[in-house]
Amino acid sequence: MSIPIRSSDELLAALREHPEWREAVRREILTEELLELPAKLEKAELERKEDSRKVWESIQGLTESQQRTEATLKSFMESTQAFQRSMEEFRRSMEEFKDATEKRFAAVEIKLDELDGTVTEREAAEKLDEYLYERIYPLEVLERRLRSRILATAGKIGAITEDDLAQLVHADALAVGEDKKTGEPACAAAEVSTTVNLDDVERADIRSKLFLKALRAAVAAKPKQWEKLLPSLPTQSYAVVIGQWITEEALQEAERRGVLFAKYRNGYDRQGR
Repeated sequence: MSIPIRSSDELLAALREHPEWREAVRREILTEELLELPAKLEKAELERKEDSRKVWESIQGLTESQQRTEATLKSFMESTQAFQRSMEEFRRSMEEFKDATEKRFAAVEIKLDELDGTVTEREAAEKLDEYLYERIYPLEVLERRLRSRILATAGKIGAITEDDLAQLVHADALAVGEDKKTGEPACAAAEVSTTVNLDDVERADIRSKLFLKALRAAVAAKPKQWEKLLPSLPTQSYAVVIGQWITEEALQEAERRGVLFAKYRNGYDRQGR
């Protein structure tokens, strides 16, 4: 059955009465692309949602990865800081160990120096006749008790002062003998040091002169007591410094004062170093 249609209003009214006609009208009016557009839009929406899901999953993955990275970095930093603290503590411990070791070595060196000085002094005194052979021979190094008696006698008669006595008491070696040049009694005062310096030279010079003064006074006061040791008054006293080395200043001062330098273990050697 055909329905006469004379206007657009009649067409619209007919389509309302017959909804099944609408699809046929669409196919007649719209192109294939426009007809497929709703399906494409729906598909595009589905794809957009899928892409959005994947993007959010990627973002979530990146967030979790970043969190893991931050956690790893934090752990690394904490480990590094702990290591640095350990190294700092180790460094402090090593410095303390080094300081303690240096102090112990210094103490040992001091003890060794003291021991070396003591040994040098003893051996030099025992060999004093070798060092002074060209000046005094025979020569007798006075042992402590005999030195004390001579000095005490000189002190009692006022020949030497307390300061003079203190100088002579601390002399490394005092000796008497026969002057090889004159054949007369002579004496000597020796100072011993590993390295001879100016003070050693000065002490030897002063003590040799004081010893000659004290010895002459003691012998003059009690000639019978000392006649075996010194049959007459000594007229010459020698000052000698003994050591392994001597400073240049000390050597010059020794030459100026007439103090002899003997190189330890090598006998008398005025030019020794």
